Amino acid sequence: MVNVKLPKTVKLKTYVATTLVLAVLLLASVGYVLTSNGTTVTIIPPSYTETASYVIFEVGGTYYAKNGSTGEIGFSGTNATQVIEQSWNSMSSGGRIFIKGEITLSTGLVFKLTKYVTALEIVGEGETASTLEFEGSGYALTVTTDDTSVGHYYVKLEGFTIDCVSKTTGRHGLKIEKVGRNAYVENLYVNKADIGIHIYDTNIVYIDRCKIVNVNFGIKTEKGATSSPNAVYIDGAKVDSATQYGIYLKGGNSISAKKIVVENCGTGVWIRDCWAVDVSGYFEGNSNVDINVAGTDNSYPAKVVNIHDSYFASTCDYAINVTYARKVHVSNIKSKNHNTAFLWYHNTLQELILENIDFDDPYFLDGSPTQYSSRLAGIVIQPSFVGIIAMAANTVHEGTVVYWSAGGVVANTTSVNQTTPMVVVYGQQTDKPCVVATSGIVKVYVKTEVTVSVGDALISSDVSGQAQTSSDGTLPMYLIGYAVQPSTGGELIYCRVLG
Repeated sequence: MVNVKLPKTVKLKTYVATTLVLAVLLLASVGYVLTSNGTTVTIIPPSYTETASYVIFEVGGTYYAKNGSTGEIGFSGTNATQVIEQSWNSMSSGGRIFIKGEITLSTGLVFKLTKYVTALEIVGEGETASTLEFEGSGYALTVTTDDTSVGHYYVKLEGFTIDCVSKTTGRHGLKIEKVGRNAYVENLYVNKADIGIHIYDTNIVYIDRCKIVNVNFGIKTEKGATSSPNAVYIDGAKVDSATQYGIYLKGGNSISAKKIVVENCGTGVWIRDCWAVDVSGYFEGNSNVDINVAGTDNSYPAKVVNIHDSYFASTCDYAINVTYARKVHVSNIKSKNHNTAFLWYHNTLQELILENIDFDDPYFLDGSPTQYSSRLAGIVIQPSFVGIIAMAANTVHEGTVVYWSAGGVVANTTSVNQTTPMVVVYGQQTDKPCVVATSGIVKVYVKTEVTVSVGDALISSDVSGQAQTSSDGTLPMYLIGYAVQPSTGGELIYCRVLG
């Protein structure tokens, strides 16, 4: 950037000649900005400022909309919302609005796309250089359409801050509704709002590298009157200090929230009535649960949920809570610090797979689920205490480490302690999987990889290692087994496979 100071006495002819010479020397590859006193010409490289339909800025309490093509001031006034919306309404087919500096909005901005006005870009110079400050009610920025159903438009919002000053109920950041195909929200920063980013009745949205802090809801997607929030792709977002939900996903298909950071929220990620969901990231300091996967009931479960490549370190009760779900795959996980369990599953759960997990948590908690077709693969547990469900399976794999938990099953006083896991291994010559107590270490042996059938009773042992059959094999679920804290009286440990 080059600044050229012009004396007050410079004549117009000299001023024009100087400007033309500079333009020729720079081969027409630069633009210029003239300050309000008319004495400084700033030479800058071409940028969004020159290619914008309008550049919005403020000088001395007055807001200006400068035409990006002509350099002329198209609109001005003390109400920023009116100036910006006048600029938008003057565009015959849509265009780009560039936010420069801090703009204070008395009321929220509304951009309505139509069959003639099909494209909108709002861009800024970055988190600290371009800000929309909003202290009204409703949404600071709304992008909508005049369609009765979702239409096909192009929307891009990039590189600015929405500051709602306080997370007052009903004062929100951004809302996109009834927009289909190609809505991009990139490098947006939302501070102090009720809802940070709200995707409503809209599909095919990309939310990249956004940061939302001090809110009630960070990113919220939900079904509207005409469309589910299908194909919503969140990548690299950070949500910090969301009182209720960091990321709230409801009622859509093909949704991803990958490489996210969710910290100090109530619930980290809430997945409700969604199909084909992919989640990965870093979770710490969340107070309720890191990820909650929930369907409505047996007829409409959450379905095909993949949670992978994640680190969980919140001191809440559970890393993952699952209810009414089908085809849940959890893999490549490190988890610690949770108060009650790594995973709590309850109501109907079908086809759960845990794979390659390293965790210090108390493992699994049973909410009396109906479950089948589930398995463990490559689980490594650093035991902390007993009391959590082992894992259900119809195929037992070598090297799986499990714990038995309370739930009507009793333990021999010397067979289980608070630091002893159950380990699935090969080699024991028995005709069924069994529990063997040796020196306070309890192991589940299988002579080969075993497929167990509905109703099979697994064999346990007493302290001397003598096999004992379980007393009950009739409850309707597949369970490898349970573990409880040691009790008195010499009761037996047992496990069963139930229908």
